[in-house]
Amino acid sequence: MEAKKQKSILLVVVLFLIAVATVSIYYFSSAGKSNDESSLVSIEQTLSSYLEGVKNEDIDQVVANLRDVTFSDRESLVSFYKRNIHEVKLVDYKILKVKLVDSTNAEAQIKLNIENEGEIERKFNLIKENDDKWYVYFNFQI
Repeated sequence: MEAKKQKSILLVVVLFLIAVATVSIYYFSSAGKSNDESSLVSIEQTLSSYLEGVKNEDIDQVVANLRDVTFSDRESLVSFYKRNIHEVKLVDYKILKVKLVDSTNAEAQIKLNIENEGEIERKFNLIKENDDKWYVYFNFQI
């Protein structure tokens, strides 16, 4: 009788450990997934805001969603965009694919419809800064 009781207790303990392990695996896998999904949504919002700014020729909206290290200061950056935003007219865009490279870098494939040029696809890079916000990232050599 004692051996039967010990087997029952052992079975209960094993089942309890299996249940705890299952819940833990589910929790940790879905927690990571939620963070990735949350990041992807945030990245798409940044891209949309940036591209809507370009489309509407809204310099403030463009610059608020942009990190362009091509320029040494913000004043030069704003001046460049003010001069050039009218030259290439964005008619429409579609975000085709967004991919997290790591926790602070992402890539997006965008289809752009540009007046007088038609549709073209471009890859955009994004970075996540210390303020926990994503930004479109440019680093061109001039």
